[in-house]
Amino acid sequence: MSDFNVIRFGTTRRELSKLRVDQATGPDLISAIVLRHLAKELALPVSVIARRVFREGWPARWRVHWLVSLFKRGSVYDPGKYRGIHLSCILSKVIERVVGNPLIMFLQARGFGDAQWAFRQQSSAKDLVTASVARWVLRICQGFKVGIYIADISGVFDKVSRLLLFANLPS
Repeated sequence: MSDFNVIRFGTTRRELSKLRVDQATGPDLISAIVLRHLAKELALPVSVIARRVFREGWPARWRVHWLVSLFKRGSVYDPGKYRGIHLSCILSKVIERVVGNPLIMFLQARGFGDAQWAFRQQSSAKDLVTASVARWVLRICQGFKVGIYIADISGVFDKVSRLLLFANLPS
């Protein structure tokens, strides 16, 4: 990764300028509107922080999220009509994009290989299924047997008991 240039000042300024001002403030209490309005002034210090995060790892304070319940629809008295969302520091999200986007582009060009299907442009789960089925058909035509195990976990997070989750949270 010697040719990987992770952080650029202009990229950081662009990411700060693109922040939505209606984003909820996270545990650091720094609002998106402040970061957006001061994008030009904050781009250099945020770039320095991003470089340090890339070298040393994510700060422990940025691993803290606020868990907030968001009302979906129906009766407000039914706990099942709420979904939990987590609010994280907006600056942390900016640095995640500033570090992550060039890293993903670098890995797409040099690191992923043909076995990587997720987190790649022009490659999806549908492409993986299509390629797998084509491979299975070819193997069957060649006289081999193909065994497949398929499981659906799409609704697994709707099945988690909110009462058990909230019981495990510290008071």
